[in-house]
Amino acid sequence: MTHIDQKGRIRQNTLSSRALYLAIDVLILNASFQVAFLIRFSVLLFQSPYLLEGAPTSIYNPLELYITGAWAVIALVTRLYGDRFGGPAGRIRDLFKVIGFLATAVLLFIVAQGGYNYYSRGFLLYFFLLSSSSFLFCS
Repeated sequence: MTHIDQKGRIRQNTLSSRALYLAIDVLILNASFQVAFLIRFSVLLFQSPYLLEGAPTSIYNPLELYITGAWAVIALVTRLYGDRFGGPAGRIRDLFKVIGFLATAVLLFIVAQGGYNYYSRGFLLYFFLLSSSSFLFCS
């Protein structure tokens, strides 16, 4: 969808297309979260028992919501869906910058929760590898 801005230039990215990109990225992020949980624990998050390998699985639901919110905030603050039309190298660099900020935000969340011993480091590794490769494949 195109529109003309105040200076008379034709713009391709409207608010609706940016919202669509954000929704697709959040869908990819949540799918990566579920697949990483499946790979690590051999069960989907919503089917998991209360305790899984000695840790309560209820700690992963707030983490997924936090990751979704943090992605939206970080992507909007860093203008991941901005009007810049760089080459593929620039988009990949921006993507890894946002993933790095997200990893920092997740680690801060885990430390603030005081539950570092409960979260699986293998799960976090799988999640960030899957989400990074999924974003690279889809971009």
